[in-house]
Amino acid sequence: MNEAVGQGTLSHQESEWTLYVWIVMRRWTIVAVAVLTAVVVALAYLRLTPPTYEASSLVRLRKTVPIQIFGMDQMPPAQQESLDLKTATQLVTTYLTAKEALTLLQKASLQDRVSRTTREYLRLLSPQEILKFTSTTPIEPDLVRITVRHPLPEVAAALANGLAEAFVQRLNRETRAEASNERRFIESQLRLIERQLRQLDVALASAYRQLKTVDVSAETKALIDAVRTYLTDLVTTESELRLLNANLTKVREMAARQGPILSAEVLKEDPAVAELRRQLAALEIERATLTARYTPEHPAVKEVNDRISTLRGAINQRLKEAVKGIEAVPNPAYAAWQQHLMDIETRRLAAEARRQALLTLLQQARKQMERLPEDRRRIGELDRRLRVLEQAYTNLLGRLQDAQIREASRLGNALVADVATVPHHPVSPNPSRVTLFALVLGLILGVSGALLLELSQSPVTTTEEIRHLLGASVLGLIPKTRPELTRERVVDLMQSRRRTAEAIRILRSNLKFLSQKRPFKVLAVTSPTAGDGKTFLTAALGLAYAQDGYRVILVDADLRHPTLHQRLNLTNGVGLSEVLSGTVPLDEALQAGPVPNLWLLPSGVPPSSPAELLDTPAMQRLLNTLKERADLILIDTPPLLAVTDTVVLAPFVDGLLIIVTSQSPRFMLVKVREQLELVEARLLGAVLNRITSRSLRGYYYYGYGYYYYSEPE
Repeated sequence: MNEAVGQGTLSHQESEWTLYVWIVMRRWTIVAVAVLTAVVVALAYLRLTPPTYEASSLVRLRKTVPIQIFGMDQMPPAQQESLDLKTATQLVTTYLTAKEALTLLQKASLQDRVSRTTREYLRLLSPQEILKFTSTTPIEPDLVRITVRHPLPEVAAALANGLAEAFVQRLNRETRAEASNERRFIESQLRLIERQLRQLDVALASAYRQLKTVDVSAETKALIDAVRTYLTDLVTTESELRLLNANLTKVREMAARQGPILSAEVLKEDPAVAELRRQLAALEIERATLTARYTPEHPAVKEVNDRISTLRGAINQRLKEAVKGIEAVPNPAYAAWQQHLMDIETRRLAAEARRQALLTLLQQARKQMERLPEDRRRIGELDRRLRVLEQAYTNLLGRLQDAQIREASRLGNALVADVATVPHHPVSPNPSRVTLFALVLGLILGVSGALLLELSQSPVTTTEEIRHLLGASVLGLIPKTRPELTRERVVDLMQSRRRTAEAIRILRSNLKFLSQKRPFKVLAVTSPTAGDGKTFLTAALGLAYAQDGYRVILVDADLRHPTLHQRLNLTNGVGLSEVLSGTVPLDEALQAGPVPNLWLLPSGVPPSSPAELLDTPAMQRLLNTLKERADLILIDTPPLLAVTDTVVLAPFVDGLLIIVTSQSPRFMLVKVREQLELVEARLLGAVLNRITSRSLRGYYYYGYGYYYYSEPE
């Protein structure tokens, strides 16, 4: 069964494709005109549209060199990551980048790549116009493609290279500006110390001239050396604090770009951290006292250093726990910046504790110096300050050289990975692509127009159309005749030699020939809609078979609008409805026809549900009984597209005969075919009714009267 259903579906698809191919072949002029028009329009478009050239350059984003911070060995991983590709693509297509590109294209660095004529043209462009020609595409993991489309190929290449160079220089300039912060800070400190050194040199020389001595006691020298050591460490510590505070602000700004970050003031509110900071300050005081007495290699100094390191680790751990407790979003970059912030905060707290310890020691040393004579105390103070400033100046000079080296080694975050070359072939319009598109579009429009015109409301005009639309042969052409001959005088018509009667006899002959190849005994007659003449042809065809000696039973299954009995001048008392419901026997319902060998089973009283009454086993049993009594059973059924009665009867009959007229719309015949194929009904053929000498374009109507002795219609 499944195999049969599959074959039926395949046959249905093949018949549909055959119909569509026939329609296209029939309306080939429409398809040809549509394709030709599309090609002409495409050629005109290619002719009138100026060519557009495309040039592309590549920019590579690389990892930044970590900024060296005082007291830190490396930066956090977050700062070493490349610039976000989406951000980079947006920066390329900004007004400032386009403006800088125009400036660079007029400079000597890019003049060798651009001709003079192109430079003159570029002077006329504004940054907004450049951005209209420009598009960017991010290419993972670290490339940005800059594409420029312009009618002039050299301009496209120049703009692509100019934008790439401008973007690289802009990004690298901003990177170097960040790297210069440390150098500028150290230079400002050096200038301040230089002024203080000059002032101390003058003051110390004046003091020696006034005292006329340069001798200082050993006790005074030791005290001066201690104060100098404290001051040197204090200056170094304060310089470290300033650098750490400056970098702490910078790190907070960088961290803010990744998400929320806890400020340093909040971190210091932790009581445990405050207690650890007090312990660290005490240890710093103890270490300063020991280093004034002993060398750094002394066991006591080493022990204090170890305790300070351990305490710093504890502070760092407490800060880490405090920061993690308030994290809102688990962002890896945010966590890295938090870790870096904690490291700087720990070092800042340690430096602050060391500063407080040095201030305490310095205060104690100054109290001791106050007991010295005034002149020696003044000379010692000046000498101490001089030595401290000299030591600080030396340290800052070394740091300045390191900062200058780091600044000079900054290569920036971007470089030009590939330059654009002058394109030789335009990217649009593409002749082959446009032509192919025109052909496809013209073909689609042509086929659509042909199908729309063929399947529209326009009626069929040839038997070939009917054959292709229904997928069945046309078995008969029935001429139009007077209305009374098709209603009350059907018997008189079939006893004459009128053209209509002869056409029905030809239909009978065609059906007899067809039955030799595809035997049938129960034939249902229907039409797409009401008024196509199916009831008349059912009666006339039954009379034609009866006149030829066949035993024929006509069944009026149009239970909604029964009129078959009127065509034979019979009554409609009891009939099919009563037989199917079992209230009347078949012999009582059958009526003898107006000619021998012809019987009629009228419709009977119209039931409330005709389709449900017909779709019963009783209908199948009735047809089996009628087959035993007659050679042919003709069933007049309701219009196929109006109600479902005919579809219900389709499995019970051996074949269907479709009655159409020259006024039947094409789309209606397509629906008939789809409906019959859906229920797998056997369509024997079609009959074209009510034709005239002009309804089928003349040459399809042969005028049956030339052979027969035709009578007036």
